[in-house]
Amino acid sequence: MVDLIKAKFNSQDIPNDIEENKYLEFTRPLSTKTGEIKKEAIAKYKGLTFSLDRYENLTIIGSIHKYSNCGRHNFNDFTFKDTIEVLKDISKKFNLDLSKGKLQNLELGVNITVPIKATKVVDNVLVHLAQKFKDYSIRGAEYRESTHSRYYLKAYNKSLQYRRKGYTINKEIFRWEIKYRKMYSLNQMGIYTLADLCDVKKIHLACNVLIDKWKGTLFYDPTLRLNEVSNYVRTTNIHQWQNPNWWLKLSKQNRKNLKDRMHKIFRESSDNLHDLILKKIEEKIKASFHNRVPMTHPIKSTNSLPFNTLYIGLNSQLTNTFAGVNACLYRKPKISERLCA
Repeated sequence: MVDLIKAKFNSQDIPNDIEENKYLEFTRPLSTKTGEIKKEAIAKYKGLTFSLDRYENLTIIGSIHKYSNCGRHNFNDFTFKDTIEVLKDISKKFNLDLSKGKLQNLELGVNITVPIKATKVVDNVLVHLAQKFKDYSIRGAEYRESTHSRYYLKAYNKSLQYRRKGYTINKEIFRWEIKYRKMYSLNQMGIYTLADLCDVKKIHLACNVLIDKWKGTLFYDPTLRLNEVSNYVRTTNIHQWQNPNWWLKLSKQNRKNLKDRMHKIFRESSDNLHDLILKKIEEKIKASFHNRVPMTHPIKSTNSLPFNTLYIGLNSQLTNTFAGVNACLYRKPKISERLCA
């Protein structure tokens, strides 16, 4: 679920010997004109980049999902428990207090299997809240993205991305993702630091945003059975529905009315992929929390807790987080062998 992170630690909150850490090999840029060695330093470990600025503040950026796979890929599932394992591993190996790592960016996403080519799904993701999805390509990944002031929405063919890198993937994997470019919305959920990513209630609230954003996305269903619809739908509506610019010219109310009409026809005369994908996103999020749904009442406190108090049952604020569960669901987890120590 949680994927890319960008977090900053102030210089007083990192070990004095961070550059001697056995897992990191820092390099410093050299000026070819003056021969001066810059103060900035960079190291990489399992897909994460560790950057020290001239004031010795530390920034960590990268995918913790890939970190769990030795920095190689993120096309498998990554659960809430996996998130805790990875963050505990980072905290232990680099002697970092996660409550001191202030988040600056965060990505959350789900990988789901779809019954048609994932590229067809991506190509028919059209508009979200009057912002159309545009095509992008970077480092072998082709995706569509809708840009908003505080976040991006991304739709990927994740299976194609990693087949191109030599992986054998026998199913069609569609990835639905949100990347927060500003922290305001996450702060409203009580998410400020890396430690907050271990709080089940906060992360469940954040993951549910993926559901809401998909519900609000205009999607043309390529499985529409043309022999079951009227001639007007075949000759006129289909061309309109597939055109994001046509949707954007409509008023908000007209767009809603016509979207409802389109979905009614899709429910009757297609495989209803929009609702199928919605159900799969909901199921994947539920499975990520081991099929137990956390209570969703508002979080009263937004203050981060020290990392070692964040496990459910180790702090009274988090005891009984799951509805109807009196015993502790998570204990302090072992570091998985797949973290490639």
